[in-house]
Amino acid sequence: MKKQLLATATLCALLGSSVSHAATTIMEKDDWKVQMYGFIEADAVNDSTRSFTEVIGNAPVSRPGTYNGDNGRTMFSARNSRLGFILLPPVQDDWKSKGVFEFDFLGYEPSVGSGVSESAFYQNPTLRIRHAYFATEKDNLQLLAGQTWNLFGWQPTFMPAILSVAPEAGELYQRNLQFMALKTMTFGESNKLQAGVSMERPSQRDSQMPNFNVGVKYSLDSFRSGYISTSGDDKTEALSIGVSGAFKQFTTPASTAMTTQQSHYNSSAVAVDILVPIIPSSDGKDTGNTLTLTGEFASGTGFADTLPNWNGGLTAFPPTAAAGNVGDKTNLDAGQAGFDANGNFTLVKLQTWNAALQYHFWSESRMYANLGYAEVSSSNIGDLTSYASGGASGGYDKSSTYFINLMKDVSNQIRVGLEYNKVNTHYFSDKLTATNDRYQLTALFRF
Repeated sequence: MKKQLLATATLCALLGSSVSHAATTIMEKDDWKVQMYGFIEADAVNDSTRSFTEVIGNAPVSRPGTYNGDNGRTMFSARNSRLGFILLPPVQDDWKSKGVFEFDFLGYEPSVGSGVSESAFYQNPTLRIRHAYFATEKDNLQLLAGQTWNLFGWQPTFMPAILSVAPEAGELYQRNLQFMALKTMTFGESNKLQAGVSMERPSQRDSQMPNFNVGVKYSLDSFRSGYISTSGDDKTEALSIGVSGAFKQFTTPASTAMTTQQSHYNSSAVAVDILVPIIPSSDGKDTGNTLTLTGEFASGTGFADTLPNWNGGLTAFPPTAAAGNVGDKTNLDAGQAGFDANGNFTLVKLQTWNAALQYHFWSESRMYANLGYAEVSSSNIGDLTSYASGGASGGYDKSSTYFINLMKDVSNQIRVGLEYNKVNTHYFSDKLTATNDRYQLTALFRF
C-alpha cells in the first residue's frame, strides 16, 4: 500500500496535478481511496480603476479620462475557493491510476449590470470545472485523458506565486480537454528527462484539426531550492528547464463568394521555462534561506487563447453574419486573428515573458516573499482590423504587470498574504498608457 501511495504521489507531480495541498483521505473501501483537497479563499481587493473583477488576466486597463479609468473600486470575494476529489483505484496489472475532479466558483456568467446583480455575482457565484481527468502510469509512462493543464509552457510547474487570482499578464495559463502521453527517463542519481505529447481541444472548433503540443523538460534533482505556489505546500523543487511547442490550424471561407471551399492557416508557438535555485537548499529538503528564480518566454502566432482575457481590441468572428466577408463564417474567439490592410486573414503575433524571484525566510518563520514582472505584446495587432469594424476599437498592443507580495503560514492550514500589483496597458492608436494599482489582502484555509 505504501508503494502504491508513493507511486500515486509521483504521478501527481509528473503530470502537473491540480493538487496544491496534501489531500485528506475521506473514504477507503475495497482497496479504493477517495481523497479531498482544496482551500477556502477570502480576498479583499482595492483597485485604482474599474477595469477588472478579482481576476486581472490579460484584460486591458480602462483608459484615463474615462469614468472607469479615473475611478476605483473595492471588492471582497470568495469566488476563487476550490474543492477537489481524487479517486484512487487498486493497482491492476501494475497500472497505477487516479481520477481527479476539481471545482471553483469562477464559472462563466454575465457581468454585473447585464442581468446579474452585484450581490449575486459575488455571493452566489457559478460553480465550474477546473480539472476533470484520469491518468494511469506504468514503467515511467504516464497516460492522461480529460481536462487539465496544457503541456505548452509545462503548466503549472513554472508559474509565479501571485495573490491576485491567476493568471497575470503574459503568463501561459490554460486548461483543456486533451489526451497526453508523458515518458520519464532517469540518468544517474539526479538527472531526469521528461518528454511529452498531447492532442487538445482545437482553438477553433470548425478548423476540424486538434491542437498538438510537444515538450521536453530536464531536471537536476541534486540542486534544489524552496518553492510554493499561492496555495501550495512549502517544499523544495529541482533546477529545471522546459521547452515546449504548440501547433494549430485555423480556417476561413476561401473567398467572399461563400462557396464551400476553405482556406487553411497554420500557426505555431514555442515556450521556454526555467526554475533556477539562486540560493539552493543546504540539504535538498530545508527550504529556509533559499532563493528561487522562475521564468518563461513564449513567442508565436495564434495562441491568444492561452492568455485569458487578451484580445488586443479585436472582436470575435461570429459563426453567421451578413454575407460578403470571410469572417462571416469563421467562428473564432477574439484576439487570435484579424484582417490586414489588403483584407487578408492574418494570425496575431504574440510574445510573452515573465520572471519572478521567491525568497523563503528562515524555516521557523514560515514566511515567503515574491517579486516579479511579466508582459505580453504583439508586433502586428496595430496593423489588423477586426470583423465588421474599421479597426481594433480601443486597440492595445502591450500589457505588463509588476507585483510584490509577502505570505505567512500561520499554521499548516492557514496562510495570509499582502500584495501590491501594478498593471499597465499600452494603447497603440494614441500611444497612451493606462495604469491600475492593486492592493490585496488574502487569507487561505487549506485542506
